[in-house]
Amino acid sequence: MSVPDDQSEDFTVIGPAVNLVSRVEAVAKALDLSIVVSEAFARAYGGNLRSLGRHELRGLGGSHELFAPELSPGLLV
Repeated sequence: MSVPDDQSEDFTVIGPAVNLVSRVEAVAKALDLSIVVSEAFARAYGGNLRSLGRHELRGLGGSHELFAPELSPGLLV
């Protein structure tokens, strides 16, 4: 089905994954980091990440280990 150009639709995304991302973003801001990822992402990625420890994420129950990229010295400019 096509929607005419003069109409638009708004979508709201909700759910556990969106809640997790929102909480991880809050931790990233608090730690002044550009990139922070969840434990599930870290497992799937398999690249060099450093643990930021476990953090309580509001509304998600329990603590969650979070990670940030491991930067090589040549990238720190």
